[in-house]
Amino acid sequence: MINENFEYVKQLLIKKQKEQLKDEDKMKIENLKILFSDADIFFKLDLETALSILYFLGIPQNNLFAFYSKLIDVKSFQEYNNKYIILPDK
Repeated sequence: MINENFEYVKQLLIKKQKEQLKDEDKMKIENLKILFSDADIFFKLDLETALSILYFLGIPQNNLFAFYSKLIDVKSFQEYNNKYIILPDK
């Protein structure tokens, strides 16, 4: 299951892409498209990078950490770990 907040972030990326952008920002958009092909990307990024991405995409600064927390909530974290950690049967 993909986190609905991650889907929202991808929609923000599409919206941002439609804006008049500087070449530097166009390059950022292309790099984010590549990163966002991995639905678990926010578990792999450091906090500062993740918050910078969210801010770039338009999440208000006063909501950055709260929104980031929703992206990496417990349920999403468990689903992420279940893909990579195989526990032995008891």
